[in-house]
Amino acid sequence: MLNKIIKDPLLHFVILGAALFALNQLSGEEEQDNLIEVNANTVAQLINNWHQTHDETPNNKQLQQLIDDYIKQQVLYREAIAQGLDQNDPVITERLVQKLSDQIEGFTPATEPSEQQLKDFYQQHTELFKTDAQISFQQAFINPAKHDDIQATAQSWLSQLRADDQLVLGDQRGFKNAFRDLTYARAVSLFGDAFATQLFNLTGDSWQGPVQSQNGLHLVRIVNKTDSLLPAFEQIRDAVAIAYQNQLRRQAIDDYYKSLKSEFVIKRNDLTATGAAQ
Repeated sequence: MLNKIIKDPLLHFVILGAALFALNQLSGEEEQDNLIEVNANTVAQLINNWHQTHDETPNNKQLQQLIDDYIKQQVLYREAIAQGLDQNDPVITERLVQKLSDQIEGFTPATEPSEQQLKDFYQQHTELFKTDAQISFQQAFINPAKHDDIQATAQSWLSQLRADDQLVLGDQRGFKNAFRDLTYARAVSLFGDAFATQLFNLTGDSWQGPVQSQNGLHLVRIVNKTDSLLPAFEQIRDAVAIAYQNQLRRQAIDDYYKSLKSEFVIKRNDLTATGAAQ
């Protein structure tokens, strides 16, 4: 049993970390910018990272390589900072902002809101909880590249479809003949704003059109349309609670930002002079 404990790599790591710490204390050196400290906490973190990736504890050789890699990373990192390579880098900026935001959120007290607070939040932010309007429809697409008179073709097909709603017409261009539960946003992404607006304004269940899209003309028959709905508070109470807590965290970040912003001098150039859109 004793031999097993003595051979345990974790014991070696703890001893190594303690030895490094003691050596640093005995040296009497004050902390300085070029000091790279590998202590017991550093070693424990390296072990933990390795274990999460490999599902095993690193052996002595592997640990030594991890420590060497850590020191190398710190040396190169600090030299990069010294050379200002972190300046004006949008990736680094975004990552640091995210880490600070996560830290602020972690400090935000997770207070349990009262039922009345949740109900008030629900009433004040109904737009967050409304379901999207959806539409299901059939269509016959008319490709302008395949017809000399696209409007005449549209009127001819419309008459045929109204006479026989089982008839299948349409030019194939990657479009389905039927769409189910399409939201307005999805309709915009597929066909453009103008088509989506016209589509959701249609009423009745007969063939209609033509409706213009960014691709051509469409004859449309509405199968089903569901308006945007606001579920009752009792149905979505848990979702309201999550949204409420998220707002508290966002507010904490915003408040912290405002407290920091007051310490800066903000200089804003005239955007119109740089060709900004009016």
